[in-house]
Amino acid sequence: IKKDGAKEPFNPEKIKKAVRSAAVQAGFPEEEVNKEIGKALAAVMQSVSTKEEISTTEIRGIVLGAISGVVKAAWETYEQQK
Repeated sequence: IKKDGAKEPFNPEKIKKAVRSAAVQAGFPEEEVNKEIGKALAAVMQSVSTKEEISTTEIRGIVLGAISGVVKAAWETYEQQK
């Protein structure tokens, strides 16, 4: 469920893209980028599997809780610049 109330199917590619961007911005090598993506996706998939609907805000919180501090900081910097 989007912030505006619109509903759309869960798309793990959006999480991969966002985490990849943040990890690259944080200077992580490709192997570490993939580990960060894996951690984020595993955490989100675990939560999504037990729910019929999940908000983007909730997904964001799960992702930020799963990724490393440096990547989290890069993610938050990106969000502030949008």
